[in-house]
Amino acid sequence: MDKAAQRQAVEARRRGLSPEAVVRWGGEVQRHLAALPFLTNANTVAAYAAQPFEVPLFAVCSQLKRVVFPRIRKPSRVLEFCDPHPGPLPQPGIALWSPPESALAVPLEEIDVWLVPGVAFVVEPGIYVRSDTFARLSADSAQTAFVRAIAPAGARFRDLG
Repeated sequence: MDKAAQRQAVEARRRGLSPEAVVRWGGEVQRHLAALPFLTNANTVAAYAAQPFEVPLFAVCSQLKRVVFPRIRKPSRVLEFCDPHPGPLPQPGIALWSPPESALAVPLEEIDVWLVPGVAFVVEPGIYVRSDTFARLSADSAQTAFVRAIAPAGARFRDLG
């Protein structure tokens, strides 16, 4: 089966999950995310407003310092990331939410971590990082151990994309 066919098969399974399964498994993902120091210590995190079949992020986003969301600027169709603050974060189950026009766009250089929806993943883990990401983390023992553990992957995937 080629890559496109595999992706379609996985996407069909994902869209076929019951709302209860999405909430249950999405809750597990959020608990894991909330335990990651590099995420909880980040100054700015780019996230998405989950569609009903995607991993919900509301619980973890509500615990972060600053969360920005994608918005398509009209009429140019330019994708930008905006801080909806002081407005509310997107509530679970609201499909295709984007920040209001009044939300300010954030320079991409300010985004420390990106949370993106995924369909399927390869067995080989990878982490895509900016060249200064590790230097910007706090120097506590948990962060130091984390950086030491992922440094080889960070070096391999540094500044891709």
